[in-house]
Amino acid sequence: MSPSHNKAIKHRALRALDSQNTLAVYGCVSQQGGIIKMYHHELTGLLSEVSEKIYEFQLTGYSFEEWFNWELYAKFKQSGYSVTPKPAFDSQYKSYADLLVQDPKTEMSVYIEVKLVHDDTSNKWLNEIEVDRKALQLMKNKGKCKGLQLLLLTSSHKDLLNHPNWKPWLEKLSFWSIEPDVKTVSKHSEGSIIILGWDVG
Repeated sequence: MSPSHNKAIKHRALRALDSQNTLAVYGCVSQQGGIIKMYHHELTGLLSEVSEKIYEFQLTGYSFEEWFNWELYAKFKQSGYSVTPKPAFDSQYKSYADLLVQDPKTEMSVYIEVKLVHDDTSNKWLNEIEVDRKALQLMKNKGKCKGLQLLLLTSSHKDLLNHPNWKPWLEKLSFWSIEPDVKTVSKHSEGSIIILGWDVG
């Protein structure tokens, strides 16, 4: 095993420990209940700032989900939240979540899972989205934190939610009939860019 590999393993272990310590400090609040709406301001602001890039990126047909996650990370930090990227996930489905967002004032901690869907997204991502949901639900059942599942939907088509290429695909999701707790729509003049979020806590 190479020194660089050992270093990577040590880094992951320390990151997991840091995540656990952070949770101990803030205390994951699962009993607070309620719908996660406090992030609507950040999501709307971010979408306004990066919608042009999102539209241009989706035209390539490639994924830019990781880029969006870092933009989201920066936005939450800017708003005063404590944010952990790639926090350890106590779940049989996934080892890491995308973000852990903690509010120092309310002591609420929220795991966030993000999935990007664009015109060239394949059917295999349907299962990936469901896995995100199962992982968040498992955290809830264990009494650890709240969860927020985000879908970034972007298309060259107007009104993607009702487009014949999109509607049947989205309706295959087990939770699609559930009204999202967070919804923000870009005012970009071309295509469609929408963020939908479901409280899984």
